[in-house]
Amino acid sequence: MKEIVFGEWFNLPMLSRDLFSKLMSAKLMYEKSKGFRVSEKTDLYTVLSILEITLGEEVGLVSKCYICMESVSTRDGGYERYDLRRYSHNTICSRCSKNEDAYTIYTMRFAESMG
Repeated sequence: MKEIVFGEWFNLPMLSRDLFSKLMSAKLMYEKSKGFRVSEKTDLYTVLSILEITLGEEVGLVSKCYICMESVSTRDGGYERYDLRRYSHNTICSRCSKNEDAYTIYTMRFAESMG
């Protein structure tokens, strides 16, 4: 299984012009020197479906816990394929979600990110 980390650059094998165009239409980011990147605007369902067919293997999305920055797989977070349109990159891992101060820490991090 190939895992793609939300917000981090990754490489793909050479794609046909048609596939590349479909990925760009789904708002997958691309820079020639860095490769591809999933962002908040990316249509995750479309991109993951295209990549699974193209690569011939399952593709999973991984994000970082908003509190501790540990990797959280969409599979660990309970996301099924049909839920990807509601996916949030501001995920909290199961360990942090058990912390009684999780909401406070989350809101502090969010406030810091706003400036």
